[in-house]
Amino acid sequence: MDNLSDRMVRLKQLYEKYGLSAQPLEDDLRQLESFRIVVPVLGSFNTGKSALLNALLGRAVLPTGITAERSVPTEIVAGDDLLTIYREDTAEFAELSALRSGALDPEGIERLRLECDCELLRRFPDVMLVDLPGLDSGIEANEIATRRYLARSQAYLLVFSADEPVIKQSLTDFLSELRLYERPVFAVLTKCDKVLPQTSEQARLYLQKSLASQLVLPDVEVYRIQAGPQPDVQPVAQLLVRLQRCAEELRSQEFSGRLRRAARSAEGYLEMRLLDRTLTTSELEGRIGRIQDGMERLFEALDQNAAHFSGLLEQSEMAAKIYLREGMLELSPIIEAALAAGESPQAQVDGILRELLTATVHSEIDPVLQRYGKSMRELLALHQQAEPEHTVSRPPAELPAVATVETVLRHFTGSAEVFDQLFSSQSRFSLKLAALRKRLVPIVQGQVLPELERLVDTCIAESVAEYSEQYLSQVSAPALEELAFRRNALEDLRREKLSGEQAMRHSIGELQADLALVRELSRS
Repeated sequence: MDNLSDRMVRLKQLYEKYGLSAQPLEDDLRQLESFRIVVPVLGSFNTGKSALLNALLGRAVLPTGITAERSVPTEIVAGDDLLTIYREDTAEFAELSALRSGALDPEGIERLRLECDCELLRRFPDVMLVDLPGLDSGIEANEIATRRYLARSQAYLLVFSADEPVIKQSLTDFLSELRLYERPVFAVLTKCDKVLPQTSEQARLYLQKSLASQLVLPDVEVYRIQAGPQPDVQPVAQLLVRLQRCAEELRSQEFSGRLRRAARSAEGYLEMRLLDRTLTTSELEGRIGRIQDGMERLFEALDQNAAHFSGLLEQSEMAAKIYLREGMLELSPIIEAALAAGESPQAQVDGILRELLTATVHSEIDPVLQRYGKSMRELLALHQQAEPEHTVSRPPAELPAVATVETVLRHFTGSAEVFDQLFSSQSRFSLKLAALRKRLVPIVQGQVLPELERLVDTCIAESVAEYSEQYLSQVSAPALEELAFRRNALEDLRREKLSGEQAMRHSIGELQADLALVRELSRS
């Protein structure tokens, strides 16, 4: 068993051998093979993002100097030179040359997937780079698409130009958001061949200091590269080596846990087959009944605990909304000042709301989730002690890792819709500005703030519902699944006895060998 995929295949074969449902393992195998960590490449327009990626690919694949209107997220992975174009629920295929030829119509495109036959990329099969639209595009669809990737990324790669190593306001807003995710951030300084070496080093040190200050980090790694006629992107290639190792660790952690869970269920099944081979049909029926009763008692206890948990979550949701409303009091003068100056307060408002949502999750929701996870483990432990004959023999499930901050930020859609309702365009905004200055306070207090409250309330409600579903499935499902496998083992034995088989379908030696295998898998 050389790797995780091989172990999953072996376990799937055992499931099929004993007539157990192998569909979850088949799904896990597909997800395992397609697993990649997401690393978005972020920067303003004309900082050299596409040139950097082309240098990494070893050829000019991505167009450079494109306009904001034609820019869409482009996922880049190793493959066989294929371009996949995603429009709503459809996918179409094209040659890579369509990217630079100008023949590609961007209308309705949500994202592109670029599979490139590149030696460098094949060294990093578990890393997916994403070329995102420039952060200063000013196009709402681009900003929404970018934030979707931010919420599910494991690292961020920021690109700056050596001839302008400044953090623009458009990037400052995103840096504030990146800080909330607590993911590693790296920076690349492009166009270093167009300035003197001393200038590029000064730019690197300046940028390093500025980023560390913005992200509130002791240090940020900044790499100097050149992507011109004689490209040198070795520092970024070395970074990708580190990210590949990180991806392999995350991949192993995620799917090893799934493998152990499936192996433990099979282990319980085989143990029952071995232990109860000598029982009569009536004795087997008695054991089956006791397991069924135990499952019903456990399910009832889990259901009661879940109901209690739901009540606590409702209370934490209400507390979270109160916490948010108190924090949103500071928004009124900020919004009024921006509107009075003829500026949009959206970016500043969104930044404050994201900070508030993050703090709310940590203070009001995380403690409830942790208490619930602990209570479920204690409940499972008590069940083991009370019914040792027909209960799970493994330790209670570990607390599930629910990415609470990532979840709430993913559900936060931003305040653009709130301000769009006030001003559908800049021209309309200017026409109304004089009149608005006279009644800014009632507009902000009576219209804007209630809409923002509705926005964050919806975000919190959707996030809490997702947390609840995740915890209920991750904590209680494994125990109930293992009990079900043990019951199935006894039912299989009973059917064999009732059918009058002279010899069991599987010998003791065969069962023992398979049990040894699944025990090895469950502990690998």
